[in-house]
Amino acid sequence: MECFNLTGKTALVTGAGAGIGRATALCFAEAGADVVVAARTQSAIDAVAEQCRQFGVRSIAVATDITKAQDLDRLVATAVDQFGGIDLLVNNAGGAGAPMSALDVSDTYFADLMHFNLTSRFGLMRRCIPHLLESECASVVMISSVLGRMPDPGFVTSNTINAGQLATNWPIPMNHFARQ
Repeated sequence: MECFNLTGKTALVTGAGAGIGRATALCFAEAGADVVVAARTQSAIDAVAEQCRQFGVRSIAVATDITKAQDLDRLVATAVDQFGGIDLLVNNAGGAGAPMSALDVSDTYFADLMHFNLTSRFGLMRRCIPHLLESECASVVMISSVLGRMPDPGFVTSNTINAGQLATNWPIPMNHFARQ
């Protein structure tokens, strides 16, 4: 993996207890990055952090509910305290809503999904930006679904949330990174 060398970099990956988040954390560790793995289930992220350390990197597991501002504050502070900064943010945590028509979606259901999948991701990215600005190779990755670009009538909430994730990821970091 010489063409993908992340030695000396720190990656923060949410939703890292399983699936795409776990695979991403392990890939970054294999490429030499120190990895902060975050998810709600401590036992799952403890196992992923241990797997990351088997690549000879440092890795910590930080139990995090991304819907709670104090957890996001603690996650970023822990990453910076333990590793001195953040070079890569992978905003992966989230979940799709159940398939349903717009007429069946309550305001509360929609607001809860927006908070879980968009507001919290924006909040984490905003908290990371000051630290990313200190990196010479900062990157933000927003894991999303094709529904943001190719909506499905049966997934009105997911269509909206994924379009928001795509729209949020590009202009915010680029605007800030361009100021360096």
